[in-house]
Amino acid sequence: MLLFNMVRDVDSEQTATEDTTGYSGTAPPVHDWTTRASKSITLPKAQLVWIKFTAQISSTSGSCRGAARVLNGTVPVMSTGDMANGLNNPCTREALVFLSAGSYTFNFQTSIYYISTQDGITHAVNITSIWIGALNFADLLTLTLDSGTVNADGGGATTVVIPNQTLNMAVHVTPIGNIHRVPVQLLLYVEGVGNRKSVVLNGAEATQDGRLNWRLYLNDSPVSFSYRRDDCEVNTINSNPTYAEGAYGGGILGAWLFNAGTDYTIRVDCINRLAGAQDVRATIAIVGCPWFLPSYNYEPVLLKGPHFSTVYITLEPLNTNPAKTIFIGKQRFRSFGDSTDYYYKPTPATDIMNCAYTFENVKLSALHLYLSGLGGCISCIGIDMR
Repeated sequence: MLLFNMVRDVDSEQTATEDTTGYSGTAPPVHDWTTRASKSITLPKAQLVWIKFTAQISSTSGSCRGAARVLNGTVPVMSTGDMANGLNNPCTREALVFLSAGSYTFNFQTSIYYISTQDGITHAVNITSIWIGALNFADLLTLTLDSGTVNADGGGATTVVIPNQTLNMAVHVTPIGNIHRVPVQLLLYVEGVGNRKSVVLNGAEATQDGRLNWRLYLNDSPVSFSYRRDDCEVNTINSNPTYAEGAYGGGILGAWLFNAGTDYTIRVDCINRLAGAQDVRATIAIVGCPWFLPSYNYEPVLLKGPHFSTVYITLEPLNTNPAKTIFIGKQRFRSFGDSTDYYYKPTPATDIMNCAYTFENVKLSALHLYLSGLGGCISCIGIDMR
């Protein structure tokens, strides 16, 4: 008997925008958030939306500081954080968010909060490329939240995103076994409302005076991000302090690996070290999927099936086209390398990779399936049970 699941919903995929035209900032050179381009997408059903853009300060000399960001309507999704000539410039940012069926408009904005009045050079923050697409997979773990405006008291910590927001990937049964491990991607956007003073802290880093200090907690432990960028200046410049607010922290796909069937709690705190209470806002987008490949070997399912079965797996590019690896076997009590630990280990390959292994001499439940290839995915899984 042959059982197959196409876990990638290819039929529903669409490219809504692939625009490299470029959108230039305009006078006045110093300005608050201004929309440079708007792009729309219509989703016939709940789907993942991948948004990617590049922003760049046009001048390479003189002194200019600013930022770019993306909003879903009026809700911030992501920002570049602070940009300057030669610092975080150009900046490419991308986000994966889960949205219900409907039409959405994404607004791409720029802001400049400081230009040296002595350099005599024309400056602008430009949007140089935009890409938006929709996709879908089976077995998604998603969370998309907007805190709205929250008042953060001075001195202490204010929980901005609902405390103990719980995530749990169910232990679904697939043709080749139960879902086991789930790579997770996370993106956090934070701001002081009209106040460019946000810093995103890793782990147990000390809070900073004169700042809005942000922490994200996973199971009540502070998280360290794969990448992050504050929105505040790194020197004594304080021109137009209400312009270009918006910082971020994120984790690449697989920065966190969840166990299926286990509860995970998320919360976001703002520690206000400014004078007096401040209005703040945070948005968070979390996507987990056992079929997205991280950069390291992981075990998406616990193999299960009758002896003499053949397992089939198709690996594909997702947002990049990496070399993808697959291993079937188990590390021995004394390892002499992959060639003696794994029964099946094809050469890593880009593009579409069709893999099949027949369990003639060994049983499925005795072995493990490991895969890797950040930017790729599993699209099909199946088993031929003899």
